[in-house]
Amino acid sequence: MGVDTEFQQPRSSQTLIKKEEATSKKQDESSNSLNLKLEEKQNCEIERALGSPAAASSPVHQGGDTGSSPSKKPKLENQDDIVESSTGCTVCQAMPQAVPLFGCKMGHYVCNKCRKAGGVLLSCPKCLQPDLSVQLVDLEKKVFPQKCVYSLKGCKQRFTEENREEHESECEYRLVLCPCALFARSCQYNDVISNIRDHGRTQHKFNQCITRLDLGFITCKMVQKKDGTCGHAIYNDSARFPPVELQYDERLFYCYYQRRNSQGLWYFFIRLYGGKKAASGYTCEIHLGNGKADKNSVLTADRVARVDCVHYAMNKAEIEESGCCLVVDDAAVKKMNSGDEIFRVWWKVSRKKKAENGN
Repeated sequence: MGVDTEFQQPRSSQTLIKKEEATSKKQDESSNSLNLKLEEKQNCEIERALGSPAAASSPVHQGGDTGSSPSKKPKLENQDDIVESSTGCTVCQAMPQAVPLFGCKMGHYVCNKCRKAGGVLLSCPKCLQPDLSVQLVDLEKKVFPQKCVYSLKGCKQRFTEENREEHESECEYRLVLCPCALFARSCQYNDVISNIRDHGRTQHKFNQCITRLDLGFITCKMVQKKDGTCGHAIYNDSARFPPVELQYDERLFYCYYQRRNSQGLWYFFIRLYGGKKAASGYTCEIHLGNGKADKNSVLTADRVARVDCVHYAMNKAEIEESGCCLVVDDAAVKKMNSGDEIFRVWWKVSRKKKAENGN
């Protein structure tokens, strides 16, 4: 007997409908369970935030990572666990430029400018902590991970790798040689730069026999020895003379002059005890005139050079080839001789204008 398919078709359709209803019901149950879990997690986050003053001042992020565990949340009170999304000042958003950094005990940074402007009435904008004098050592290490190579000498500065070389070329704790060592081996004394200045003054009298005319502007003259032999001797051999000290803009400069016998040329230049970048910010004027010239008669100078300042790391050959010297031949210098007074020289250092400095 044949099977009547017309009566079996409705029965199969009903089965399919039941399966779809069961699947839909499971999906609804799963969705409701997930929403309930999310709601419970959000409530826990809100309760936790309300229980901490620092967290209450920060926005509560809804629907966070469902895989995170409340027991692993970092404690804000511990600076070691603080990971700020921004290291800028919490008041003006300015980025820190150098250590030390200060802020509140919750680790929120407030720059010196805002701390001074707000005074004792200023409190942390994030957590309302009143004390902003806490040094943020961990934030310093995060923002400025590099120590100065002269830290063992006493430097407390920290900085980024990009700024490390520039700082170390200017660091007040770096070791430098006596200014005499540029030309001679008679003195190889080395020390930090502040002690080098004192050494030059006490041992070599670099700050004597000069006249200060203005800020960054000095003059001195070269004279013969009492027996009158100096004037003839200097034209028969190479001669190197002790530099003279010039202080300007809280920086230490030395003014040099020497004669190269093989060339019959005199070289005059000003050397900054600092790095290349610092030296590029200054311009020098060197005026050379008659030995009888008055100290205020700079306009009567026979030779004038406006040149760049040379920096500490440059050696003799580099200085002579740099174009940063006033170069004068023997014949011109001899014309400036007047009895016992061989010549007068004026030295001047000034800051470059922004356009000159390329800033």
